[in-house]
Amino acid sequence: MKLIITSSNQPSRELPLASSASIGRSADNTIAVDDPGVARYHAMIEKRPNGFWINDLGSTNGTLLNGTKLTSEQQLKNGDTISLGAGTAIRVATLNGQSAQAAATATTAGPEPIAGASAGSTATSGESGVPMAHVAVAGFTVFVLIAIVGVALLVLKNRGKDDLAKNQSGGGYTPTPTTNRATPTPESGKPTSTPEPVKTVTLSAGTATGVEALVSKLAGQLSGKGNYVFDPEMITAIAAQTPNYRVDVTAQAREYRLEIDRAFSNAKALKPLLGHILAMSQSRYGQSSGSGVGVWQVPPAIAQEYAQPGETLASLNIPKRSAEVAAAHLQETMALFEPQDFMYALACFGQPRSVAGTLNQKLQTIDPNDRRDFWKQVKTGVVPRDGAEKVIRFFAAGIVGEYPASFGLSTATAFSDL
Repeated sequence: MKLIITSSNQPSRELPLASSASIGRSADNTIAVDDPGVARYHAMIEKRPNGFWINDLGSTNGTLLNGTKLTSEQQLKNGDTISLGAGTAIRVATLNGQSAQAAATATTAGPEPIAGASAGSTATSGESGVPMAHVAVAGFTVFVLIAIVGVALLVLKNRGKDDLAKNQSGGGYTPTPTTNRATPTPESGKPTSTPEPVKTVTLSAGTATGVEALVSKLAGQLSGKGNYVFDPEMITAIAAQTPNYRVDVTAQAREYRLEIDRAFSNAKALKPLLGHILAMSQSRYGQSSGSGVGVWQVPPAIAQEYAQPGETLASLNIPKRSAEVAAAHLQETMALFEPQDFMYALACFGQPRSVAGTLNQKLQTIDPNDRRDFWKQVKTGVVPRDGAEKVIRFFAAGIVGEYPASFGLSTATAFSDL
């Protein structure tokens, strides 16, 4: 599928669509539009197995689909026109006659962003004067290179899976992690008993490298920043926790999808992916809940700070309100830190603002380059161990939930593709 975008303030452009995409005035949207009538986070196009769907994210001016204001999510089809703001229109078209459903279900190696803008059509080889024989030779060469790379990646992936299966066991980052923590039984969904802890965690070099690559990719995906330093001890701790999250929560996550898209996007400068990963890391999407509020397990004392007049703690547990509470708390916490310091904000999730403020004050005395090494600040005592555990669980849940095929969950849907 592709989108043809026209706006009174920008040149027309085409964007091939491969995955879910946000639309809004803020520059961090997948489709950023310069239109004063468009909200910062205005609408969301979501990729699902049966096609692409659009929903409005509570914008003031609303979103029109073929001239009708959206009041609920709608499936997109070839020829549809999305109108928003003072003069922005997005026309839906398919690539090479491909159906919208086929475009959405096409196999990909992982989460793919919308490709860059293209002004006009690309010239064919005949129009550009390049001999077709040269094109054929070049094409064959590219095919061979892709095949070689593909075989190499397949071998590395399979070897990584074997290493994971052989060497990983669950638990914390301490020397005595547990393995295979409570998992739901098919009959009741209740957790089984926790096995006895093992005494050591050993990762092969190949497995550690694979986990580090996924962690680095996820960190960049969430922050838009790079060059984070991940200590081998931190990678080992994350890898050791991944068995606790090797469960397919696609069904549970889809139940919360719309609430997360709204709460973690609308005027909060948060990514929905954060909401999904936190729900997984805090409670495995409700499969191991405690006394906290919602699947995010926000402590009651913190959650009540976001309650409306007369609102009870029980009412905060409904999906809509629990998502709003978790997003508001996370947004306020992250606002205290520099954008690249998001791991430190996650370490303070569920804590009073004063705790986050104190940690940020400590960080301001540390060189920004050193702050990119989160585990160094754990070792030196800047970050408390309970905060470090939250970040470890977050990344373990995140790499399993966002890259499920890498952990043997072949039928699970990546959080970004829900």
